[in-house]
Amino acid sequence: MVAAFIRERGVSVCPPKSAAGTNYTQPTVYGYGTPESFVNRQSVACNEENLAKAKILTMLQDLGGRGSFESGKSTAKQKLKDDAHRWFFNPRERRDFESWCETAGYDPDYVREQAQNILDNGLPAWRAEAGSGKRYEERRQYRERVKQRSIE
Repeated sequence: MVAAFIRERGVSVCPPKSAAGTNYTQPTVYGYGTPESFVNRQSVACNEENLAKAKILTMLQDLGGRGSFESGKSTAKQKLKDDAHRWFFNPRERRDFESWCETAGYDPDYVREQAQNILDNGLPAWRAEAGSGKRYEERRQYRERVKQRSIE
């Protein structure tokens, strides 16, 4: 993946914002000669991981038909769905898909299984219907306990 390529070589893919007037001549992943004490390498790795997770989630939403498209444009919706289907299931896209899963820390087989589940059954409901669900029951029981304490 690109991030691994950059880390291995220690160079930036973007030119530094400003190296003028500095003594820094060594390009790094984090900019031009950025002192190590000012850099949190964990946050960079975390950002890459979060980006990969967001990419996978977006593709799952596109596959389920809830992608980021303008409402009413069925051709755009279908194109996103087709692109997502190709990304998850086409053997030519396998390396790209697996590298994104690796960066996110996900098992590619599990993600592909979930994508197939979305294709077969649609996206799961994002929230329970009003008056049902685990949190509703917990709150109802809590309110009953509070009511009993106030009566006693």
